[in-house]
Parts: sequence; C-alpha cells; structure tokens
Amino acid sequence: MSNEGVVIRGWPKGKTRPRLEHSPRWKGGVTHDRHGNEMVYLPDHPQARANGYVLRKRLEAVPA
Repeated sequence: MSNEGVVIRGWPKGKTRPRLEHSPRWKGGVTHDRHGNEMVYLPDHPQARANGYVLRKRLEAVPA
C-alpha cells in the first residue's frame, strides 16, 4: 500500500506548512503567555525568548 497523496493531519504529504506571516492563523506577531502578558514576535531582539517573542512591557520600558 502506497502513502502517495495521502493527507496526514489535514496537510498533503510532502508539503511544508506555511510559517509565521504566511500562515492563515498569523495574528500580526502578537500573542499572550499563560499569565496574560502580551508578547510581540521580534526574534532579533536581545531579550527575546527562545521562541522569538519579547514581552511588550520590556519593549515599553527600554528607551528607544
């Protein structure tokens, strides 16, 4: 039995899922952590977490 053309978890085999801003679920890079703190996607920021998000309050506290 061949797996060619089989859809696994709603995505065709061999295709890559859209990431970040190419995803239909992209919300502009803003999300909330489990404590309700707003987080912004800035992967190059020095205080970014491993997932690339920085707390909004850290961005507002640092003078530009």
